[in-house]
Amino acid sequence: GVIVCPITSGDTAFRSARLVLADWFKIDQDKIQKRLLLCVPLLAVGAFVGHLDYAVVWRYFSWTNQTLAMIVLWTASMYLFREKKNYWITAVPATFMSALDSRQQLHIRWESFWLLYSWELLSTQQRNRQKCNT
Repeated sequence: GVIVCPITSGDTAFRSARLVLADWFKIDQDKIQKRLLLCVPLLAVGAFVGHLDYAVVWRYFSWTNQTLAMIVLWTASMYLFREKKNYWITAVPATFMSALDSRQQLHIRWESFWLLYSWELLSTQQRNRQKCNT
């Protein structure tokens, strides 16, 4: 099979992310200072994500993976349509993936809302405890 995003280790993932960002922002990667300019913030994000619940991280990863599959299927469908070939072979799975992706996106937004609400509630409780202790 074809692997679209081969990430076999954290090192490869961070290197890939650094190179993608360098390409997007047109930052030359010849000098170590310019590499550090991108590496340090990426590692900070990685450290933050490393302390999250992996069930949540995995949900977002699976959603992005499904979104990538959906985009590729729709792109292939349009190519086949323009070439006047049997585009249904990719359009049907693309439609199915679109339905799954939409459902997942709604679920993630709902979950994010409750996560933010819980975080705010926790922060308020912490501030109240600090006020009581002083």
